[in-house]
Amino acid sequence: MGTFVVTDTRENARSLSGVESANRQTVLDYYRAMVEKLTFEHLQPFLNDDYAEHNPAVPAGDLEALRGFCDSVLAVEFSNIFVDVQQTIVDGAFVLLRIAGRLRPDDPTDMVMELFRLRDGKISEHWEVVGPSGTRVIESVVSKH
Repeated sequence: MGTFVVTDTRENARSLSGVESANRQTVLDYYRAMVEKLTFEHLQPFLNDDYAEHNPAVPAGDLEALRGFCDSVLAVEFSNIFVDVQQTIVDGAFVLLRIAGRLRPDDPTDMVMELFRLRDGKISEHWEVVGPSGTRVIESVVSKH
């Protein structure tokens, strides 16, 4: 089981509507389930039937592809994952998470941007971008000189 923490103490520049607040909580609950439970069965209640996954690691991009990813990759490779949600940004149906995380305890920390679109209180679409932390990028550039 991985570790999930939320260190986001910032508030949006404006107050969230009731729907936006619920959308934010749905995404955080989904992500916590992904990190701590590592099974599709724990994720499915958060997802709309027409869910679209835009991560190239999940080729077909639908619920069945996500199920396959969870069964073959998530439970095996993510069992020691550490996730720190450092910022959440909500705008209507969209929730963006800025995360610092690593797959294994000795891995360097990566920065992750996770974008979710919700409809009727459930996740309909997901995009993500993963890259090295700013510190690792600077260390990499400096070490070349």
